[in-house]
Amino acid sequence: MTLGWLLFISSASGADIQAGKTVYQKNCFNCHGVDGKGNPTAEKLLKIKVPDMTESVKQKSDEELLKAVSEGKAPMPPFPKTLKEADLKNVVEYIKTLAK
Repeated sequence: MTLGWLLFISSASGADIQAGKTVYQKNCFNCHGVDGKGNPTAEKLLKIKVPDMTESVKQKSDEELLKAVSEGKAPMPPFPKTLKEADLKNVVEYIKTLAK
């Protein structure tokens, strides 16, 4: 799928993939890595296995992804108080692009 097509889909759904990427880079990539497959350094530091997000994204609905991002799962913090709903939706749209 081309970037132009992704941007068309994004604007049709009201989500902004570029804004989602910015949110991801600020809040998520330290643990989940640039590609969504996990950051080995964070895994060692936190003594956990960070799941490969690119696989789980393919298996979950947008609602499930939004819930996971907003509510978190230990040690991942919840984000609804620090991120607006639009930011949460944008980051969900962005992480879906990592799975392609």
